[in-house]
Amino acid sequence: STVGMKPTVLLPQAADRHARGAQTHEVLTGSLIMFAVVALLGLFVFRYFGLTVLHALVGHAFDAAAPLLVTYGLAMVLLALTNALTAYGIATHRLAFTAPLLICTIGTLSAIAMIHPTLQAVVKILVFGNALGAVAVALSLSLQRNTSGRRSTV
Repeated sequence: STVGMKPTVLLPQAADRHARGAQTHEVLTGSLIMFAVVALLGLFVFRYFGLTVLHALVGHAFDAAAPLLVTYGLAMVLLALTNALTAYGIATHRLAFTAPLLICTIGTLSAIAMIHPTLQAVVKILVFGNALGAVAVALSLSLQRNTSGRRSTV
């Protein structure tokens, strides 16, 4: 949940700097470093203490899901990364990421609808689709020029 809250902090800071004409990449860089630390910590906990976390949250009812925790956690980290990058794009008025992100989202949902022999396959599709979405948004932001005509440093 801390990883998911990053855009709440990132958006106002980046928007304020952008409005003043200041560089915004420092805000993004700091946010992404903090994001990576929290994400890696969460994945570490899922890897080594996943069953304990699962039991604390839902008891023993979902023990069969334990092998999926790390992979699903990775999918959610990638989704949170995409969310943070889109918040930055919105704050800095770089909105060209919307079309590639929409294509990735529709592609991921379509793949899940068509290819779902097991829950593990669905989670792997989520990882791939969310990774592709994060890369698409990051590339779009880095290629899009900001309002001053300079290329973004993202």
